[in-house]
Amino acid sequence: ILLPVCRNLLSLLRGSFMCCGRTIRKQLDKNLTFHKLVAYMIALMTAVHTIAHLLNVEWYSNSLEGRYGPLAGNLSMLDDSTELNTTYLNPVRSSSTTPTIFVFTTIAGLTGVVITLALILMITSSMEVIRRSYFEVFWYTHHLFIIFFAGLVFHGAGRIVRSQQVTDPPHNTSFCDEQPENWGKIPECPIPQFAGGFPQTWMWVIGPMIIYLCERLLRFIRYMQPVSYRKIVIRPSKVLELQLVKPGFKMEVGQYVFLNC
Repeated sequence: ILLPVCRNLLSLLRGSFMCCGRTIRKQLDKNLTFHKLVAYMIALMTAVHTIAHLLNVEWYSNSLEGRYGPLAGNLSMLDDSTELNTTYLNPVRSSSTTPTIFVFTTIAGLTGVVITLALILMITSSMEVIRRSYFEVFWYTHHLFIIFFAGLVFHGAGRIVRSQQVTDPPHNTSFCDEQPENWGKIPECPIPQFAGGFPQTWMWVIGPMIIYLCERLLRFIRYMQPVSYRKIVIRPSKVLELQLVKPGFKMEVGQYVFLNC
């Protein structure tokens, strides 16, 4: 989502692909189309992810109340206890916890709400009618991506999704599933241990974020370089010609400039 809007990176790649055909190099000019497609996919997956975890919270609550049988009930009753050598699986620790309370009292829930709202604002403000008529709204709202990525990195810090750990002796699930009352009493059925995985989102986003920061730094450096107007000419058909002078600038075909009006 970030790489297609790194214009200097695209220019570097375009120059590096001189050995390739023109058709391949022209695909880099469709960077904004690719950026939009990735954004649509993120929005779709966000909706699926949100609905799935809201259902999970409901199932967690029902399991704690014993609605899904003794196995789910016993797994939900496990708690972090050094004395009993147990670790919890169900993140809903009280039967009075509703999905709404759970969402606003956990790291995953709070960050999920924040990044979802940021995503909704960014997508809605990107509609062509807003982008064309109120570009400043589109531009500044799009900077919510900072909050989006920050929330995304911390989203899994609560380690709500937990998996069973290997014990010694191992917990024989096929043998012990139907006799939870014997957990910890016979060698074949030690009390199952669970733990949340270490958050790994940062590993996927740190590379593009560093590249994008370098892109913005390069833009800022170029922005600080002085530019003088040599001539301003109003042409027919509402065409405005600007003749600019910038020290060290070398014109090449296909270049562009950002005008700060």
